[in-house]
Amino acid sequence: MVAAMGNVALTNGLAIWNTTGTYGPGVVSESMGYAMILAALYDDKATFDRLSATVQAGIKSGVTGLFPWYWRQKSDGSTEYLYKDVNSASDADIDIALAYVYADMAVKVYGWVNPSTTYQAMAHNYIAAIREHDFSKSDRNAGNNYVLADGYKQAASTFSTNNWHPDYSDIRAYQLFQIYDVTNTPFWNRAITITINCWKAIFNFGSNDKRTNENADTGPVHSAVSWVKLSNPTYQNLGASSDFAKVTATREGSDAQYYTSDSQRLPIRLVNYINAKGNSTDVDIFGIANANLTALGTSYTNTSYMYFVDKENIKSPWAQYASGWIQNFTAAGLLAYASNAKLIYDNKHNVYNSLYSKFGSNGLDGVINLDLDKEDGFNASLTLWGLTVSKDGETPLQSYVVSLPSVTALRRR
Repeated sequence: MVAAMGNVALTNGLAIWNTTGTYGPGVVSESMGYAMILAALYDDKATFDRLSATVQAGIKSGVTGLFPWYWRQKSDGSTEYLYKDVNSASDADIDIALAYVYADMAVKVYGWVNPSTTYQAMAHNYIAAIREHDFSKSDRNAGNNYVLADGYKQAASTFSTNNWHPDYSDIRAYQLFQIYDVTNTPFWNRAITITINCWKAIFNFGSNDKRTNENADTGPVHSAVSWVKLSNPTYQNLGASSDFAKVTATREGSDAQYYTSDSQRLPIRLVNYINAKGNSTDVDIFGIANANLTALGTSYTNTSYMYFVDKENIKSPWAQYASGWIQNFTAAGLLAYASNAKLIYDNKHNVYNSLYSKFGSNGLDGVINLDLDKEDGFNASLTLWGLTVSKDGETPLQSYVVSLPSVTALRRR
């Protein structure tokens, strides 16, 4: 329950609680985005509108038209919240905007009735704020200005001092954003092109990729000669380019050799893109997704379908630490890949059947981490979003979005 966000009062606000996080227990924007997406996909207008009311109140308490990313409960224990950090989290911003896009489409698919400020208007406003604040306008590398930064403060200080997260960008969302930000279509198309080239600089991208060397070590990324199939989530010193072979970046930090929980959004974003009818010929993105599937699937099969923890070693390719359970959102990401008929991997069928049965048992046999039963809304909602893009997880709204012949056609609806 939420009675106020900052100085903006609410009558029926709702937020997703997180027991842990950078600043301790509280509300984070990522969980709000995941939950809004789920509510829209599963035709739960009442929950969506309560979550949206909380987000809109938080926006009014911020400074950029974006939802501040971390909120703490007031010390008196009331249901009033104050932001701990006014900065945005750009991955959450993408998801919140995408949720409003889905809500606007739910008007057609589910018969939702628009609020006084329409879902279309809220989508437009949030997309415009992302374009204005979560992308740099002053990076000396022109390509960097089309790559999503971590938040608006990072965008202002450019990639020379900030990280790049490959899993924050969402090129399917960028396609849909053009419906609501029509006059800025060239920007979003450029963002799609540059993002794809940054991904291709890191990952093996299949039949068109003539590089032969896998280099998962730390240090500079040699995009002209080497690639990885599985990658850690954080890079520094990004130098984007319209030519993937000229993209520069470095892999550094304590988690430089590991695929970790922060990488779990990439499967969802890639699968949403390759499932769309209009993207069926983009073999390079299919290649990246298939490289990820091969690496994660191999890691899983190497432990005889028993374990899948949230930290895989990318240097020894794809080794992982043995454990007695499966990390739910890591498994959901692999399930999203393994359930996709468009991706190829020799052991895909066995991987799919194993993971599907374990999720289907609700973890009662102890092999799924029981975070789904706890208060950590970030973990649970990310897992559930991952499951929506797996086989048999598609909803009528997802079917509608996937079937769109093109963004241009939808723009005319």
